[in-house]
Amino acid sequence: RAGLAPLEPLLAARAPTRNARLAAAHLNNGLGVALFIQSRHAEALVALERNLALFSELYGDDSPQAGLGAQNLATLYYSSAQLALAEEKVELSLAIHRKHLTADDPRLAIVLDLKARIDSDLGRTPEAIAHAREALAISEKAYAADSIEVATPVGTLGEVYLMAGDFDAARPLLQRSVQLARVHDRAHLELNSARSLGLLETYRKQP
Repeated sequence: RAGLAPLEPLLAARAPTRNARLAAAHLNNGLGVALFIQSRHAEALVALERNLALFSELYGDDSPQAGLGAQNLATLYYSSAQLALAEEKVELSLAIHRKHLTADDPRLAIVLDLKARIDSDLGRTPEAIAHAREALAISEKAYAADSIEVATPVGTLGEVYLMAGDFDAARPLLQRSVQLARVHDRAHLELNSARSLGLLETYRKQP
């Protein structure tokens, strides 16, 4: 917290000029992300909501900056299990990203991956599969097949199939995600995919 404290008086100060408001917007964004990483979600929410409001005001409601702000908020809401709010923000972000980015831009894949996870948690399996497949296809085109950037969408698609009960489709994807995470020493990702593989085997044994 000590490292973040110097920013807070700046964010609290009024910002009458455009440059000052731009600085406040970016400070809010950075502070919000830092607080989110520290699991200080309530404080992160205040900063990220302010960031989106300023980005929308300064750049436009459908600007790339607003799209990023909505994406960060969607991620926070999803992590807090506020699915309705997460869905609202991720759909806004996805619409903006599709407007400004090419169809094979890896930044689009990040939003699609989040959308797939939200869809899956809301029980919208066909939409979840479609978005997860699109995210993986973009990532595999943009990066090497054995890169860490591919591991997350591979794991997401595997988890979507797992939740849909398609164990045969889920297993190779989750195994691939575990292998990639292990190669790149990403313990958290490896643990998540390994846990999903364990669930898969448990489900398969049920009558």
